[in-house]
Amino acid sequence: MAIEDGLPVALMVLQTGWCLSNIGVSTAVFVVAAQSRIRRPAAWNELDFVQRCAPKYGRPLETIEENRAQQLQEWASEA
Repeated sequence: MAIEDGLPVALMVLQTGWCLSNIGVSTAVFVVAAQSRIRRPAAWNELDFVQRCAPKYGRPLETIEENRAQQLQEWASEA
């Protein structure tokens, strides 16, 4: 019967460890992404632009140069 009494405690310890490891990994991913956005804003701006302007259907822009040209056209039309 001692094994049956210790089983819920062992499962609780495993579950707690699993939850804490998930929190740790999630925090690390968040920190790395935040640091990357702070240190390389130009690269993230291009990625954000591609995501915002990518067509749902049809041929997507293939190069960063095409993306930059389209972005310049948008900026020129706004001015």
